[in-house]
Amino acid sequence: MNLTVNGIVLSQKRSSLIIKELIRESVAEHAKDVEEYLKNYTVEEMGNTITLRPPSAEGIQISLFKSS
Repeated sequence: MNLTVNGIVLSQKRSSLIIKELIRESVAEHAKDVEEYLKNYTVEEMGNTITLRPPSAEGIQISLFKSS
């Protein structure tokens, strides 16, 4: 499953990492729950990282390195 966050489609590998982490953190039970959890997140690309930021100070910020 490729997650879509704020209109940006993430790769299968990135999506898989995010899904596993958010299920481990107990904020979601299934992949579809993860997409719902992330629906208000913003996506920022800076240099070699992609950062998913929550809509408020509460929530899990996720940073991933871009492959080179």
